[in-house]
Amino acid sequence: MVPYDIYPLQSETLTVLKFVTLLIDGTIALWVTFCAFFLLYWLPKRSYFFPNRPLSLALLTGSLARTLLGIPIGISLLVPIGIFNWLTLVLGYTGCLFAIWYSRVGNQIWKTLRSLYESCFFSLFDVLDQGLNWGQLGSAIASRLQRHCIEPLIVRRRPSTVYLFFGLIVILSFSLLVRYGHPLLELRFAQAEYYQTLLATRQIMVGDWPTPSFPLYASLAAVLSMISAIDPMQVLRFLGPLVSLLLVGVVGQMTWMLTWQRGAALAAAFSLGAYCFTWSLPPPTAAPDVVQTLVYPLISQINQGLVRQWSPGTPEIAALCLLLSWISLIPLKTRQYRRSASVNLLCSVALVALTAPDMLPLQLLGSFAILLHIRLGLALIGGSWLTLAGLAAFYPEFPCGQSFFLTLPVGLSLLIGGLFALMHDGIQSFRQRSAIETISLIVAFALTANFALPIDSASAYLEHDITARTAIQLNHRYSSKRWMVVAPFEQFVETSGDGWYEDLANFVEQYGRDIEKPGFTFPIHVPDLFVFVEKHPFQTFEVEPSIVSGMSAFDPVYRNYRLLAGRASLEFEALKLCEQYRKNHLDSDIYFEDEVLRVYHFKGLAEGAH
Repeated sequence: MVPYDIYPLQSETLTVLKFVTLLIDGTIALWVTFCAFFLLYWLPKRSYFFPNRPLSLALLTGSLARTLLGIPIGISLLVPIGIFNWLTLVLGYTGCLFAIWYSRVGNQIWKTLRSLYESCFFSLFDVLDQGLNWGQLGSAIASRLQRHCIEPLIVRRRPSTVYLFFGLIVILSFSLLVRYGHPLLELRFAQAEYYQTLLATRQIMVGDWPTPSFPLYASLAAVLSMISAIDPMQVLRFLGPLVSLLLVGVVGQMTWMLTWQRGAALAAAFSLGAYCFTWSLPPPTAAPDVVQTLVYPLISQINQGLVRQWSPGTPEIAALCLLLSWISLIPLKTRQYRRSASVNLLCSVALVALTAPDMLPLQLLGSFAILLHIRLGLALIGGSWLTLAGLAAFYPEFPCGQSFFLTLPVGLSLLIGGLFALMHDGIQSFRQRSAIETISLIVAFALTANFALPIDSASAYLEHDITARTAIQLNHRYSSKRWMVVAPFEQFVETSGDGWYEDLANFVEQYGRDIEKPGFTFPIHVPDLFVFVEKHPFQTFEVEPSIVSGMSAFDPVYRNYRLLAGRASLEFEALKLCEQYRKNHLDSDIYFEDEVLRVYHFKGLAEGAH
């Protein structure tokens, strides 16, 4: 975050500070990604048994469902008895994985530990006896890298392998650009539902299990926040792109394992990774009513769905679990691995039932399609996904379509992969297999080049970015429960569990008349009080609604913070109140100020609990 007391500064200095902030945020993103990789991939891979490579990939991906289901179940068992903390989290997670590993290794565990001990002992003895030769160590590392990384590429240097490597680089580049471009620049959330997830995450971290929903996303964020020692808002900020990136990889893997065509897998992953579905052309005026009712909502949802690529929600998690359940079907045909695949399948289906029950019918349909005819099943799944999304657009009250409507890009990617595979089968007799895959993939990339640069996102921000950064900075600079923040509702979510909170509108209404009284002091029994006042009120809507009706007309949050006129009036009254109080109390100061925000710092009555 940009340091405090920086206003005003020269533009060159601000540019340097923004670059430093971007560098720090990038470091946080890498650290959160590393912790997620360590918890969800590296440790489970060391515990489970995986056979030959194709089935190993399917079982490893399917085992992700075990971890995703086990994390919230484990937290729900620890929270009610009041022992959920960092230590019990580490012991419980590693203990479960160790038990799985022990059940697989069995009596060989002591032999394995003895071999490891002897290897480490003799290596240490050689170092103490002969000294550490850094030259030999560097040569050993270089030879190992050459043997495992460079030589396989040289040996397999075929045109198809080169094109595959190039395609993966293109997909990864577009996927990272689309999903990490906005989160690296903005700390604030692009969707309002993320504030609810953040609140549930903070509740879990302080030992309060949120009810009645199944907080899978919040549980995962709480675990990563405690393991990485990063604020949960920062974790959620980068967990969203990571989940979306994982969804791109699972789409590509599922397409490959159902078609055994690398070109189809690359086409499906590229369409979702680069988000090649946005449409900015004006609709034809002479379109039939059915088209206007059905197609336009789908196009609008797809364009708005660009935001969900870096801020996915529960529907995307459910879609990921749905794909994991289908991948788990592949090893079921092998008797040796049927038990592990069955466990993965049950965990995946359970996650779908807990997060998005309306996706269960498609899970059954897709399972039958995959078991009966694998290659045709992928196109059938994508077509069914699109059909259910269209029904949800045409009939908003349709009970089994809202999750498919929100995750329509996933279904379209599967449909593209299935059609690509069918097209390849149709023209395979005229060309060689590798040539057809290469030519078809180049054509697919060329046709989607117009869509590879998506339109501007319709982010629904609720606050200034500097407001969110200042709020979470308070969480780390001051002791827990020794300070209070007076601000809009978003700051309550951002500081919950660390500081006390008072609504800005209630604060102004309660003390606005008493400020003129001689010797008046805010009756706040904490050492420090911070009041957030916007110099430029945040505008929620690009075009202000002309008529406010229904429950919104009686909602104080909507009236005071969502409407620009109400927010501007409230901020003006708060500014007058704080300036008058600052004149009467010389120990007051301004904690932070820039062109849009001013944070007042007042002293409380006593250093006690509120």
